[in-house]
Amino acid sequence: MRTLYRLDRIRSVTESGASFTYPEDFKLRKYIETQQVFDFLPEPPVRLELAFEGNAGNQLRESPMSKDQQIDALPDGRMKVSGTVTPSLKLRWWLRALGAGVEILAPQALRDEFAEDYRKLANRYREGNPQ
Repeated sequence: MRTLYRLDRIRSVTESGASFTYPEDFKLRKYIETQQVFDFLPEPPVRLELAFEGNAGNQLRESPMSKDQQIDALPDGRMKVSGTVTPSLKLRWWLRALGAGVEILAPQALRDEFAEDYRKLANRYREGNPQ
C-alpha cells in the first residue's frame, strides 16, 4: 500500500543516502493521469452529468473535466456539462464547493448521495439555534 504525505505538513527532511533508479518507461504525468492515486479513493469511471446555474461552471469551458466533455444548454437556461470522470473524494469536494450552483443529474447513485447529505444539512439548520 502506497503512503501519501502532505508536503505542507513536513517540517524537515533528512537524506537517507539510498538511491533509486527510475524505470526508463516511467512518466510522472502519465502515472498521475492513469493511476489517479492523487484523487483520493478513486472509483470506477462513470458518465457525470451536471447542470450549472449562472456562471458556476464556466471554468469547464477552458479546463474540461474530461477528454470527452460535452457542453449543452438545458431548456431552463442552465449549462449542462457531461463527461466520463473517476468519482473520488477530490471530485466530491469540488462539487460540494460549488454548492447550490450545481445539480448532479447523473449518475443516480452520486445524485442520491448528495441529496441525502443535503437533507441532513437542511435538517440540522432547521433544528434551530447553534449549540
